[in-house]
Amino acid sequence: MIKVLGRTVVEVKDYPAFLGNRIGFNFINEALINAEKYKYSGGIDYIDAILGPFTGRAMAPLVTANYVGLDVHKAIVDNLYINTDDYSHNSFKLPGYVEELVQDGKLGRKSNGGLYRNIIHDSGMKIHQVYDIESKNYRDIVKYSFPFVESMIKSLRIGDYDRAFYTLINNRSVEAELCMEFILKYILYSLKTTALVGYDIHAADDVMATGFNWCPPLAMIDALFGVENFKSLVKERINNNILENIDLELLLSNFEQSRYDFRKFVKAK
Repeated sequence: MIKVLGRTVVEVKDYPAFLGNRIGFNFINEALINAEKYKYSGGIDYIDAILGPFTGRAMAPLVTANYVGLDVHKAIVDNLYINTDDYSHNSFKLPGYVEELVQDGKLGRKSNGGLYRNIIHDSGMKIHQVYDIESKNYRDIVKYSFPFVESMIKSLRIGDYDRAFYTLINNRSVEAELCMEFILKYILYSLKTTALVGYDIHAADDVMATGFNWCPPLAMIDALFGVENFKSLVKERINNNILENIDLELLLSNFEQSRYDFRKFVKAK
């Protein structure tokens, strides 16, 4: 089956959602939570613009949720919220507006209504719209212009990956800071959960690279200029409430280089 399907099998312990879904849906649900937090800045498409493919994933996280289906997303995070109790427990609490969308049958791509939808204009043109959390109506998607994103994409297009991530690290706009926080928390939660659920430090890399097509956490550390720089960024950027629940030195004591090249996952778009 491995050869036929071209998949990677990762042995893990018997925990809710195992490893890949626990990591991936932690990130996606955190993005949904932040969409509500930043609803006056734009909400759903605002967060997706901050966490696009240039951060190492095939699709932005809320586009992914819409693609998977909000009913499926709800089933997974509800299970994790009930049956886990780690430091990121509240990140699995489904936001109220998503619950309302599910109850209204607006499940995402399969129902053409959810976080995003397509409508046909009188002219015959297809228009992409996004759900506005504040008004509870759909509106046209905004084409956001964030200088750090534009600079990163410009660097990625010419293959200058170091310049792209140097830009991200050193830009202190609200959007760049939020992007950086998401990436750091993704790495931390991946490694912490792997230590609990997996048998090998590379387990999260395998499931995120081959299961989600996301830049795996160890590879993302490479993108951030190595483990020592990653430690410094975590200590500088991550809330103490999280750090109090993570022994950073112990977590990284058996650090190994990723088997994956982060450049395969980071896209200039």
